[in-house]
Amino acid sequence: MRFVLDLNMSRDEKLIDILKDGHNIILIDDFFVELFKSNDPVKTFELNTKILQKYSSQIYYCHDIGILFRLEKIGRPIKKHQLIDMKTTSIIRKLILMPDIFQSQIEKFKIEASKRISEQENFIQENLRKTTQQLSALLKSTASRNAYIVDKEKRLGDIMGTTFLVMERYLIDNKNKKLFWEKPSVIFNYTYILLWRIVDWALKNGITDKPINKLTNDGFDLRYIMYSSYFDDVLTKESWLSECRSDCMLSFKCKQNMGYQNAIN
Repeated sequence: MRFVLDLNMSRDEKLIDILKDGHNIILIDDFFVELFKSNDPVKTFELNTKILQKYSSQIYYCHDIGILFRLEKIGRPIKKHQLIDMKTTSIIRKLILMPDIFQSQIEKFKIEASKRISEQENFIQENLRKTTQQLSALLKSTASRNAYIVDKEKRLGDIMGTTFLVMERYLIDNKNKKLFWEKPSVIFNYTYILLWRIVDWALKNGITDKPINKLTNDGFDLRYIMYSSYFDDVLTKESWLSECRSDCMLSFKCKQNMGYQNAIN
């Protein structure tokens, strides 16, 4: 089996058991970008990869989500094997086995990580916080909020229908767009996951006061979930990640959803 590893599970004993059983671990770029939120990224890297060192051949690395989006925008839905970047996997395995290499390249990594963190903050501010605030305003009446809280099927159905609408606009010039309604894709899964979190925050009414540096963690988490939707599970201590992933995986089975029916007709 293949599990996407959330940074918060990198030092957990459960990870040792999974690797001992011969399962594989999927890493994404955010696993390394998040290191630079600490005061000592080199030490953090060593601690977070200590368990992985003994099982480096079981570690795989994925292509950046931006690359996958661009491929799908002009092509076909990405398949599982296309997510794995074997060239970078070899580099990552080497870094894990020889952390001194990581330290020698720390300044280069720091520049790239700072850029990525800044981009993530901007994305989250525009696409999560502001959108959540807009939805919160729409759900300000008790009746509207209760409808989403009590009726999960309706809530997930609306998320799915909106996902199809967003995907339709994104793929408007794609000659293969019909395929995207027949099977999962990076575009669908990530859009669904983002919308799921927007609705989740809107119902919690807590996003306005959350500092941007803390909220940025959500941006990384959304990517962990997206990649894990292609593999067997996500290893995380955050329960909402597992719930969101489960709902995303079930989304294409919701055949009676109006958004789905409209999209394929």
